[in-house]
This record gives sequence, C-alpha cells and structure tokens, in this order.
Amino acid sequence: MLQDTAGRDKVPKSETLSIRHDDGQGAEFHEALVRAGLTSHDRQLVVGSKGNQIAQSVVMGIRVMAQQERDLKWRDPKAWAVPSDCGYPESLSFRSHEIQVRAYKELFGNLDSTYVDQIVRKTAFPTQADLWAVIPKPWVIASDVFSAMRLMVKKVSQLGIPVDNNAAYEMDEAHMHLITKTQLFYAKQHNNPGDFIVFPVQFGKAWAGHSLVSSKAQHSAEEFSLDPYVILALLYTHPERLRGEHRELGIRCGGVLLDRHHDDHDEITGDHHLCFRWFRDRLLISADHGMWDREAGLGIPTGWDISAM
Repeated sequence: MLQDTAGRDKVPKSETLSIRHDDGQGAEFHEALVRAGLTSHDRQLVVGSKGNQIAQSVVMGIRVMAQQERDLKWRDPKAWAVPSDCGYPESLSFRSHEIQVRAYKELFGNLDSTYVDQIVRKTAFPTQADLWAVIPKPWVIASDVFSAMRLMVKKVSQLGIPVDNNAAYEMDEAHMHLITKTQLFYAKQHNNPGDFIVFPVQFGKAWAGHSLVSSKAQHSAEEFSLDPYVILALLYTHPERLRGEHRELGIRCGGVLLDRHHDDHDEITGDHHLCFRWFRDRLLISADHGMWDREAGLGIPTGWDISAM
C-alpha cells in the first residue's frame, strides 16, 4: 500500500490534481486507477497527495498507458466499429437474377442478357453475399457511370420514391470520383460480353456499424465498396430496402470520394462520402465522414469481383 508521507489520517484535498468523481474526466481517471490495480485507499492517496513522488509516478504511468491505448486503437482499423442491432427491413426479399433482368429489360428495352444465367450457374457465391446483382452496364444506358447515377435517381423517383440529394454534390466527375478498386472493377466489364454486370453483393448488413476504414481493412482481395450507381440500381429492383422501418440499416456508400479529396487515404479524415437513408418519407442522400458510426445505424454494401475469384 502507498504511504501517506505527511502521516495524516485524513487524505488532504489535492493541490496537484483537480479531479472529482462527479465529472467525466474524474470518473475516467478513477476507472484508470482501478484498472491499474490500486486499492480504494491507494486511489485516494494518489488523487489527494501533494508532492508524493510515488503517487506522481503512478499518475504519469497511467497517463502514458492511456495514451498508448488510444494510439493503438486509432491505428487499428478493425477497432473503428461499434456493435449494431440494425438490419434489413422485414419486408425485404432479394430478387433472383431472372427478375432483375426482366425489370431492366422493361425499363431500357431489349438488353443482351445471354451470359447472365451462365455466370450465375458457374460462379461460386461468397458466404457473406446476399444476392446476385444484375445491373445494366452504365455505358449501355448512359454515356458514363456518373450519367448513369443521375439517370437512376430519376428512375427510382418514378417508382413513387421521392429522392432528396442533400449532399450538395452533383453526381459528376467534377464533384466525385470512384475509388481505385471500383474503377478497376468497371474497367474489366468492358471486356465482358452482354449488356449486364453480374456479381455477388451484400446490401450492407455484413459491415453494419463499421467505418469505411474498418471494413476496407477486412475486405477480401475480391471485395470492394459499391458506388452510387450500383446502389441506386439495386434500390430500383429492391425499393423496400430503405422505407423507414424500425431499426432499419441505412447505407454508407464507400465506392466514391467527393469534392477535392482525391486520395483513398482521405477516407479517414473528412466529410466526403455519400450516405443513403430514409428520412421523412423520402430517400435522403447526404454527405458522410466515413469514420465512426456512433449510432450503428449504417451498413456498407460491397460486391465481389468474380474475375478475381
């Protein structure tokens, strides 16, 4: 046990540490003393001591340990996540590849789907995936992926779903760009036959409560974050995915970076990703920082590049 060098029966009020149990800092400090293994009496001596070299050493050691713990957590991307009890709406049912093909042929005309069934039958399906995504190649229905994003906003709206782009970012190359993995995925699709892109996706639940940093650190080599075009295309065939049901999981879009942030590493530092939520009877698209999800109400949809599997 630590000795009170002044020999006093009563622990004096600290003149070196102004820490009380009833404020946030004091509670955290006392918790650190408990974790360090000090008894109740020793904790009082540490907080109440003046000029006690042992106590000051204990305080300094605890502060160093706490800082090291914070540093380690900051550097460990897997720690950037919180448990989430949010999930998919009960009304959600994943559409088969045949239903998705039919929906897009009705929307855009006679698209070439010759190879869709063959890909689905011959390709392994990842255990984390929810469904086979079958969406038109963006350059088949528009001039490029950004034009296709804007087009799909209109098509989703035509389902009777009001869309509010509150992010103050236009969906074009001047305001956003695809992250590297997503760019490479699209580049490969030019060499594939037919008018559809076919690949396994999960609609966000696998990475519920995770930051983009956390999910990326744990992606497989073939897994990548989805961009707004794919998400909007999936919402067109699965409109009940975001309809405001209880504990419904929102969507954090990691496939694009916004505005002037032209480095994938910027995912750690600023408000420059898109987020899709149901808010006040409409689909709200807003800016998202991609870091902590303190309410655990967002999930990150991802896909798998089957050419790399």
